[in-house]
Amino acid sequence: MALMSMFLMTSCNSRQTYSEGGPIAEDEDTVLVIGDQAQGRYLLKDGDYQATKEGLQGPVTVEMQVKDGYISKIEVVSHEENPGVVEAAFDKMIEEMVDKQSAQVDVIAGATEASQALKEAVRDCIRQAESSS
Repeated sequence: MALMSMFLMTSCNSRQTYSEGGPIAEDEDTVLVIGDQAQGRYLLKDGDYQATKEGLQGPVTVEMQVKDGYISKIEVVSHEENPGVVEAAFDKMIEEMVDKQSAQVDVIAGATEASQALKEAVRDCIRQAESSS
């Protein structure tokens, strides 16, 4: 009973947004989680968006595609980071971002600066898509 009460108390403060993949918990400090398919609302305008942010070795340029109001594709089109080191990190983060419909993912150890640049570039793309709707 006490465990159930504790669960109910902790779950009362969580918020969820529904995306194409299902519910996603939102971080209260950010509005980078998008979409509410349950309500039929889409916060992003369809199109292709590009942003560049500085990584450890140089710029990281990202293209993001929005289709039907959702992020459908994210691609790193250029970077000057160490080849063979960051590609796996980028692939993992991109897959998670598309699944979550959010830039709110963890950076990858060993590629921290490049991972942060990817997150910031995707955030910029999301902002572009929000402001153009």
